[in-house]
Amino acid sequence: MGEGPALTPELEAKVRKMYRRWPQSAEATLSILRHFPWREFLYKRGRWERTATPPQKFWKWFSDDTHEWTREYRNIQVIDPDSGQAISELYVGNFAKLERPRGRVWIAGDPRTVAVWMSPKDGIDDFGLGSARFLDDKAEAEYGLAMRPGVEPPFPVPPYDWDLRYGGSLWLADRPTKPTREDGYDWDDWKEFHGEGTRGKGKKNSG
Repeated sequence: MGEGPALTPELEAKVRKMYRRWPQSAEATLSILRHFPWREFLYKRGRWERTATPPQKFWKWFSDDTHEWTREYRNIQVIDPDSGQAISELYVGNFAKLERPRGRVWIAGDPRTVAVWMSPKDGIDDFGLGSARFLDDKAEAEYGLAMRPGVEPPFPVPPYDWDLRYGGSLWLADRPTKPTREDGYDWDDWKEFHGEGTRGKGKKNSG
């Protein structure tokens, strides 16, 4: 497997330029790169998500017809290359050059919580600070700066069970065609999972 680049002056300059409006995120990124080695993981990118659309008639407010499936590319599902098991999900933003619908990615840090990701193909021209769905921007930067190898985070890390909440995988790598109710995808499960809010609003590298 490949190995990501060392923290060179060129890479540090790119980090500071990319996060010039968010200096704490820049310091968190640099801290992770100083303390953690790169590891290569597999990933899936792109999944189906349900989004609301304006109803054409009043009665549609009470129908699933007011929602449609759309493709979303802001997150990657990180997969252990040895076991083939999905272990986490990291936010990378829409502008990441990571290939779709699957590929390999270099990760430094803890992919369960906060990590720096980098494209093996594009190197220092495609990287960023990413975090799990349950962490907001502030927690991402604060913990990213404090984290060290071998030290567990000071907060509980929920088990990754994205696929189980839907009753089946919605990643484009597994299902390139739009899901249907006949396939067993449960809209009530989606509402329960997303009722806490939409991940990714206001993210630094969002698009």
